Amino acid sequence: SLYKPFRASDVQLIAVQTNDLYLKVFKPNSSMEWNNANYSINSFGIRDKEYASTKKSGYHRIITLGGSYEFGSGVNDNQVFLELVEMDLNKQGFKNEILNFSSGGFHLIQQVKQTKEKIFKYHPDEVYLFAHSKDKQRLTGFFADLIQSGIPLEFEFLKEIKRKAGVKQYM
Repeated sequence: SLYKPFRASDVQLIAVQTNDLYLKVFKPNSSMEWNNANYSINSFGIRDKEYASTKKSGYHRIITLGGSYEFGSGVNDNQVFLELVEMDLNKQGFKNEILNFSSGGFHLIQQVKQTKEKIFKYHPDEVYLFAHSKDKQRLTGFFADLIQSGIPLEFEFLKEIKRKAGVKQYM
């Protein structure tokens, strides 16, 4: 296969590591090329074209949350399926803005954080969360990694799960 996963040195062109549940955030107004695909991050820090912070008059605004598939890992900006859906709907006469808050490696925990901190300031009419069959398994491993890494859990429900499970960082 010609596809190679991102190297940390390449991802640093568009993302920065954090010490919170996000683990990484995209740098606003950044871009990179990898495996012959362009990755552009807009001023909101999402992989999407530029939008106004308030939706256009008469438009329906949808915000999507997901992982690498929805982010469009491996394809050019104009080939991300959410961009294609938006273009197709608008060609059919619907007035939509689909803002893609997806990120490769993001799980439900990060999507909850995004929803609390970012999503609603863009005044969506709808919010879609894309889930996958392996999410439960991946989320369990991710949660264990958070604990082992000592990342602050931030949400009471996560702290309660950790407490009930009786796990410690050193385990």
